[in-house]
Amino acid sequence: MTGVNITAMTGGSDDYISGYLIVPRILGTVFSGMAEITVLLLAAVLFIVLLILLAVLVISCILIKKRKLKADAWMKIIIFSILTGMSAFFIQSSVLAVLMAVPVVLGAYVLTK
Repeated sequence: MTGVNITAMTGGSDDYISGYLIVPRILGTVFSGMAEITVLLLAAVLFIVLLILLAVLVISCILIKKRKLKADAWMKIIIFSILTGMSAFFIQSSVLAVLMAVPVVLGAYVLTK
């Protein structure tokens, strides 16, 4: 019955300005709900990535202080290779992928020395 109600009450559920249909109120509610869920999921993913990067920073500082440069380089290569692949595949941003690839290159440089 909801679909019948929506189609039968088109005059009450739409906003018109000078004869143009702007956005039906029903669609506005649906889109705002979807946007809220998307923003929450994006915030959760970004928070998890932030926690991973903070953990990598702390572990890297500890390894550098102990003079274990090869272990630090391998950790950066593994973590940032995964993040580079994810940013290139999911976000599809070449700038972000290049920025994530910089620690991988520097880690490989440390290993070759």
